[in-house]
Amino acid sequence: MSGQWTVPHIVFPGPGDCICACWVGIDGANEDSNDILQAGTTQLLVNRFGFPPEYLSFAWFEWFPALPVTITNFPVSPGDTMYCTICANSPTEAVVRLLNVTSGVATVFIKTAPDKIQLVGDTVEWILEAPIDANMNLAKYGDVYFDSCIAGTKSGQLIFAGAGALVPMYDVNGQVISEASSETDQLIKVQYSGLSP
Repeated sequence: MSGQWTVPHIVFPGPGDCICACWVGIDGANEDSNDILQAGTTQLLVNRFGFPPEYLSFAWFEWFPALPVTITNFPVSPGDTMYCTICANSPTEAVVRLLNVTSGVATVFIKTAPDKIQLVGDTVEWILEAPIDANMNLAKYGDVYFDSCIAGTKSGQLIFAGAGALVPMYDVNGQVISEASSETDQLIKVQYSGLSP
């Protein structure tokens, strides 16, 4: 599977720290798969009382249920265009490729599944979210476009994101704060729609 996105310039939606993660991945979108193989970028704004806010941006990968791992030798900044491919060699091994198109820096590595975990291969995702375990608000990110959203099956069938389910994100009050639209079969627009408190 593949996907490309631009690391967003984020701002606070209101009081408190905020976060925004953009990633691509295989599995995890339905109850038949207890794994998610994913790679992407995360952006955070952290309040430092009496000091300017701290901005953090980094790339990472995860083969859930193992914990995410930060890719320390792969710098990421707002405005950088990222391109990622994940290719499953088998149900327990995959090659992850990340390219920072803007800086020209790339990394490639082979991942082995955690113990007793195998890819099911029943879904692929192109995601923008506020990770639940971060316990932070979703950052205002404006518009983020996922391009080159293509996946292939082992039988050679191509899957395009534009034909998939577009899932909105809701805040704790049930209000839509992020929604996606299909621009083309390979281009998905994700738009922040939350209101400031």
